[in-house]
Amino acid sequence: MKELVFIENGRTLTDSLTIAEMFSKSHKNVLAHIKNQLTKLLEAGESEFSQLNFQPSSYLNRGKRYDKILLTKEAFSLVTMAYVTIEAMKYKVKFISKFNEMERKLLEPRVLSDKEQLIASMQLTLETSKEVTAVRKDVDELKLVVNKKMTLDYGQQQVLLRMKNTRVEKFWKLNPHLQPTLTKKMLHANAWKDLKEAFHVASYRDIRQSDLQKAINYLNDWQPRNKWLEMKAKKRCENND
Repeated sequence: MKELVFIENGRTLTDSLTIAEMFSKSHKNVLAHIKNQLTKLLEAGESEFSQLNFQPSSYLNRGKRYDKILLTKEAFSLVTMAYVTIEAMKYKVKFISKFNEMERKLLEPRVLSDKEQLIASMQLTLETSKEVTAVRKDVDELKLVVNKKMTLDYGQQQVLLRMKNTRVEKFWKLNPHLQPTLTKKMLHANAWKDLKEAFHVASYRDIRQSDLQKAINYLNDWQPRNKWLEMKAKKRCENND
């Protein structure tokens, strides 16, 4: 069965085409009936109801555009009030049930992440602003700033941790002559220290996501500085003396 009710711009709606199809009426007659109802509403001083619940629209058919009307549940109920056959009553119940189902979906709470809330707020600003072009530029720049400032997530932190461990193990095995002077613990601590200094952060967890690949490359090429190795060797000699 054709979808009786749909959500558009946060509202549950149906349209005159769907009504015509479901109630086996010509679309031309349904439009005429709706226009007649709108005239009566105007005469009754209910123009606000018309504006809130009826919305002119159009559809494309074989390359030509034709008029149609979007209706809320209230507008649908008003227009189909005169449809009283048994079959029509069945369809009215289905329409109303579908309207209620869609409205419940709209009311269902959904927890957004901080990033989603920020983007949703930006999109709302775009939709309501008269200076759309200027606002879109500001939004794109703000998105860029947000993405650049986002730090590593847990999975990315684990990637760096594994990379550091692998590099330290490799250096340890390739330099057995340094083992009397150093310990693996010293190398691990020095690798973190060099990484933090290279990226100007207090912890490797504070590295930005945009710098992840640079951090991986840094660790892949890392080795202790000669000055640091000389200092550790000198200290070990002093302790032995």
